[in-house]
Parts: sequence; structure tokens; C-alpha cells
Amino acid sequence: MMDTVKQHFVDDNGVFHLVSSQDGDATAQGVKEHAQRMAKSKEDGVQYLGSLPLLACQVMAKESGTKIGTREFTDYATKKLKSGDWAAFAVRTHK
Repeated sequence: MMDTVKQHFVDDNGVFHLVSSQDGDATAQGVKEHAQRMAKSKEDGVQYLGSLPLLACQVMAKESGTKIGTREFTDYATKKLKSGDWAAFAVRTHK
């Protein structure tokens, strides 16, 4: 369940910009497969909400002013997964 991050430089009149892109299809498919496995064998005390591509995490970290891996980031990302905007990366729609 890994989406490759593709990066390249763009020359803008002598100023170089790093452009990153990532296709989240493999992550979304991995979420579906993992959810199916979890449905067959529930893990005690663990709730799998979903997985996000790295670039989506970077965007969310910037939006929220948090760092990836912190409790604040986890809370923000969880809220985003539950919002429906990121439904392809969530196991199910949360209420």
C-alpha cells in the first residue's frame, strides 16, 4: 500500500521550484483491502480509520499548523477522515 511520490524541478526564470505529486489510488485500494481483513478479525481496542498518502499528510499538517505524528495532527487527520472529504482513504463513513 505505497504510492510513489514523484518529484521534479521546474525552472521559473532562474528560480527553481520542487514540484511533488502522488497518486492516491494504491492507498485507497489498500484501505479497502485492510478494512475487509479487519471485518473478518476484529482487533481488541484498535480502530483502523484509514490511511493517507504522504502528500495529503503534508497538506493537512500545513493546514492545521501541526507536525505529522503528533497527537494534534492525528486529531486533525481523524476529523478530516470522518468529514467525508477524504472518504476514499477512510474505512467507512463515521458519524
